Amino acid sequence: MRPRRPADVVGRPLSFTVRRVVTVASPHALPSCVLCFALLGLGSCGLNEAKSEAEALADGYFAASAAGDFDRVLSLYSDQAFAKTTREQFRGILVDVHTRCGAPKAHTLKAWNAFASTDGSSRVNLLYEVTYDGCLVSERLIVTKVEGKPARILGHHLNIDEVTSGKARGVTTA
Repeated sequence: MRPRRPADVVGRPLSFTVRRVVTVASPHALPSCVLCFALLGLGSCGLNEAKSEAEALADGYFAASAAGDFDRVLSLYSDQAFAKTTREQFRGILVDVHTRCGAPKAHTLKAWNAFASTDGSSRVNLLYEVTYDGCLVSERLIVTKVEGKPARILGHHLNIDEVTSGKARGVTTA
């Protein structure tokens, strides 16, 4: 359970200052810190590469989806993606979104994060704002990459945020 805040500070931004003094206790501490920062920098190169590969996969997904090529779309997913939802069920979801909203016209990456494992694999989460013919949709793609294999979509979350200009088919708004 979260602690309660007094009523007079609810809704106000919190601000504080943290001051920390770093003391080098041994002559080996500074080279160790430099080595750590260098390794972090090298790791971020791999994460940027994973992000670029995930974005390329997402671009392929959106192009295939815009063309209505659901076989191509489904080929971009890993086998693990269909552990709980079968290919046929997911195809039905894609067809439903196309029926309700039309084809995707444009997509913009809004946020991303990436994780790398010591075995050379990576996972990238991409959040897109996608403009369809009649809807604005948030789509989160979770892309996995195992060393020596192509990147694949591991998870996909769709949320219809807004129905635009009455073009959406099969969607009623009140």
